[in-house]
Amino acid sequence: YCGLNAETIVKNGLKTGMEIEKETIDNFQLESEKTTALEKLVNYMGARLRTEKQLFDYLKGKGYAKVTCDYCMEKLKEYNFINDEQYISAYVETNKKKKGKKLLELELKQKGISDELLDTSFEEYENDLESIKVLAIKYLKTKELTRQNFEKAYRHLMSKGFESGEVLKVLKEIFKGEEICE
Repeated sequence: YCGLNAETIVKNGLKTGMEIEKETIDNFQLESEKTTALEKLVNYMGARLRTEKQLFDYLKGKGYAKVTCDYCMEKLKEYNFINDEQYISAYVETNKKKKGKKLLELELKQKGISDELLDTSFEEYENDLESIKVLAIKYLKTKELTRQNFEKAYRHLMSKGFESGEVLKVLKEIFKGEEICE
């Protein structure tokens, strides 16, 4: 009728040849599925931090029922293994030198972070002008300081999610003395 993991069999004292009602077997199967799903989820989390949505989607993709997915999410929250606020902090800390606020917010939103949590987390976040300058200098390293390269650098930094005013300020500093950014 169904497969059960060893833990469920031992825990419930099941033996070959026992007669059990279908409803009871269904409960055993659900219990077994929850245990297996939780183990898979913990292994999946071992590689790196994940958002709650990523973990839920992983289980759904493996074919687990919504009841099982919800149970696993609650268990992980109970153990404090899922914390989207910590995920945001770690993600921003890792990427803030390469990406601006806009891009960080967009990527986090794609990973399933709610708008409310993003608003709260990024309330006082400001892009680091020094990081923008380092990226601009790296981009312009082998290029001449021309109007065309100014525009390309501007587009490049905007694509990294930085604010227009901040990008212009940094580029004007780099291109100072040139009559490009007037």
